[in-house]
Amino acid sequence: MHAFQVSELTILKERSSSKHEYLRAKISSSSGDVFYLSFERVPGGLPSAPGATDTPLDSGSDTSLSLPNVGRLLKKKISQASIASTTSTTSSADPSRKSCEAHDTVALLPSKKRDAADKECLLLSFGPSSPSSAPTCSSAPISPKSLHLYALVVIACTVHRHHATYKIFGKNCYFFAGVIFGLVEKLYQPVRTELESGAGSWGFVSLFPPGGDGFDAERLKDESLKNLDIFEELVSSWALGMNLTYFGLQIKQYETERQAKDMKLHELEVENRRLKQVCEEMGKWQ
Repeated sequence: MHAFQVSELTILKERSSSKHEYLRAKISSSSGDVFYLSFERVPGGLPSAPGATDTPLDSGSDTSLSLPNVGRLLKKKISQASIASTTSTTSSADPSRKSCEAHDTVALLPSKKRDAADKECLLLSFGPSSPSSAPTCSSAPISPKSLHLYALVVIACTVHRHHATYKIFGKNCYFFAGVIFGLVEKLYQPVRTELESGAGSWGFVSLFPPGGDGFDAERLKDESLKNLDIFEELVSSWALGMNLTYFGLQIKQYETERQAKDMKLHELEVENRRLKQVCEEMGKWQ
């Protein structure tokens, strides 16, 4: 679970007319490999149903995180997976659609940038892995905490589950990248560096400045922490179950070997008694 660590999280902006923004995560593995993942939002293929809204965090409906999907993402090492269930690309998206399903994806990048012209705007740098690197709600200044890949995916899933509707002038690519960026910054206190201006803006219009608080930030932060606890507890339970299973197999193997030794000992005792009887018979003949 801790084999893949996020060392950097960057907001990038395409220089095309759409000024599309996406997140890039630099991932370092325990074996020393480095690769890059993109987290981004584009319009999905289906219009929103009439009257459809995002699921509020304080509703009574079941809004728990879809943990099995996260497990499959991690198990496949995030070669390319989708947080949503629809399939779309930026080129096929219809920018004129006002409201539709959001298609939020995480995918492997072939290099540091999708296009060499993409502009790096904001950077978060994280500390090395340590036992004290769990996320926190504290606002006190502390050293940067480590961020593991599974935690970033859980946070992205949380944002998608509670803001699953794409709106061109609201919950768009700027919103998705900015919310995740802001949540990670609040939870892990990384070092923030502004590389170039313009993040969260289209031209001179500021749509969603990364790290803003106008999107139920506190409740999303609490929900992310809850989902992280659920995920880690499930993984720990699974690991404990695997250890107990292995321990049980070891005990069974030991019992099997002991039974084999007991049977061999019994056979030797029987043979010893037989030889003793033979010797006694031979003594009588003498």
